[in-house]
Amino acid sequence: MDLPLRLRPERFWIEYNADVNDNSASIILSCSPTASAAVLEIGAKHVFARRSKLSFLSFLRKRRLRKLRLVVDRQSELTPEIAEKLNLSKSKIGKVWFEPPKRRDKSGPSCRADLGAKVWINDELHASLRNLLQAAIKPTLLRLSLELEGEGVLRYGWEPDGSRMVWDLANANEPSSLDVSSMNIELYSGGLLRSLLFRLGD
Repeated sequence: MDLPLRLRPERFWIEYNADVNDNSASIILSCSPTASAAVLEIGAKHVFARRSKLSFLSFLRKRRLRKLRLVVDRQSELTPEIAEKLNLSKSKIGKVWFEPPKRRDKSGPSCRADLGAKVWINDELHASLRNLLQAAIKPTLLRLSLELEGEGVLRYGWEPDGSRMVWDLANANEPSSLDVSSMNIELYSGGLLRSLLFRLGD
């Protein structure tokens, strides 16, 4: 099933991974939905959408607005051990996840809910994205289309225009994730496409 996301990158940062090698770095973008983005309801309490697009039922349920954290890593650093641990393959190039908020207890501190996506792309594309972001060109729009695996988890709402999607959580108190089998990324700045348009996966 396709998950189309229209995102407004609010900030980004580079996270260096010294444990992997001296040149290893993850590109992380914190994104909010654009005004034209579809509503993504996550379980009964969370939603990825603009406040102005929330339904009356969402207000009644006091759904919490969430941002999306996109993590982009280099495919060359995806070792067989990591791929096996995350159940990744040529047909599974990333993950989309949701982790519910956690209260402080004996096992650890409290933490906020986390909606995120992580993908591994080839080194050339990773360098292009990194150079674009580091060139002081602030992106205004990020279109991300993810082909997800997992029937019966993500579905469309009753709206005929596909403006609402629902992520059914098997357990609201446990993390949930979906596999990414392919993706399209388009990054815009000032209304123009900036040298980055690519597709990964089958």
